[in-house]
Amino acid sequence: MKNLFQTLLILFISTSSLAQLEWESVPSIPEYGRYTSISFSVNGKLYVGLGHIPGGGYSNQLWEYDPATKLWSQKRDYPGNGRRLATAFTIGSKGYVGLGGNGSARFNDFYEYDPNTDNWTQKANFPGGNRYDAASFVIGNYGYIGTGSCGGTTCYTNDFYQYNPSTNTWTQKANFPAGNSTGVTGIALNGIGYFGNSRNTSNTLSNNYYKYTPGTNTWTAIASMPGTLRRTTMAFTLDNQIYVGCGAYNYSNPIFRNDFYRYTGNTNSWSLYTCNTDFTPRLAGIAAQISDSVVLAGMGNSSNGYLADIWQLKVNSDTCDYQDTTFINDTTFATIYDTSYVIVKDTQTVYKLDTIEVYVIDTFYRT
Repeated sequence: MKNLFQTLLILFISTSSLAQLEWESVPSIPEYGRYTSISFSVNGKLYVGLGHIPGGGYSNQLWEYDPATKLWSQKRDYPGNGRRLATAFTIGSKGYVGLGGNGSARFNDFYEYDPNTDNWTQKANFPGGNRYDAASFVIGNYGYIGTGSCGGTTCYTNDFYQYNPSTNTWTQKANFPAGNSTGVTGIALNGIGYFGNSRNTSNTLSNNYYKYTPGTNTWTAIASMPGTLRRTTMAFTLDNQIYVGCGAYNYSNPIFRNDFYRYTGNTNSWSLYTCNTDFTPRLAGIAAQISDSVVLAGMGNSSNGYLADIWQLKVNSDTCDYQDTTFINDTTFATIYDTSYVIVKDTQTVYKLDTIEVYVIDTFYRT
């Protein structure tokens, strides 16, 4: 017989590695659902526009969503043609939108949007030619665009360009090493850019990922994203980590997904995160980190058609159904006569420190 709690019982319950992303519904974008749209964020607001709309049309609208008021307001239309699969990013206090295509044309035009004046200004055309479905990210004060298609698999590309807004110039950089690709997902974090989830000229899907280091103008392969192969995923950053998810696999008969994988750079590893079941599986949606505490995602295409829904991530939410933070003050019950350890699911380690037992349970999962 041994009193295992003679001095103290310490129970550590770690919920830092969430098994599920919790999304809550916020007001949908007005008018109708759409997919293959663009999105960018400036000054704590989300901007969504362009895209494929019901009935086979192509939009050139731009909408602003304010998470603080949960209100949408329509802004000045994009000055180019209506289109889908354009590319967009934010540098400083301006949004940049260009490229894309519609049923009859591809584009290489490029515009700057100023939310303060609600005005568009045409910039230097993208030098890689007319194309759609290109990928992009921003590092510092530079935008980067690469890959994409000029129409059909015979003209997929792997070239890669840097845009400098201060001089309104483009500079070609090292080609994307995965070869001619389209449907690539681009994201940047801490001065490094990432491209992955590509589709090649045989319409073969890939979960391979590569990181781009601007200082050396080099690409390096990183760990591939686990799980099923998928296309047209979406990505966002949160707490210095990257989340990539949704999309669809089985190219000719898409099976839509709503899960995400989190990439941790210092361990070069991915972790699976499911989503609440009412967050509809989709491809070609939008996702963006608006601020440290606001991440928004939504829209796209699903088994139910085009989506207009928008969801906000419950940042730093606890996915446990119940959490008891009361410390044990009465230790009279704590004399344990059977010194064999109690078996607890997901118990990682039991540390024995003289008369103190420290039980470490790594994660509580939603039941």
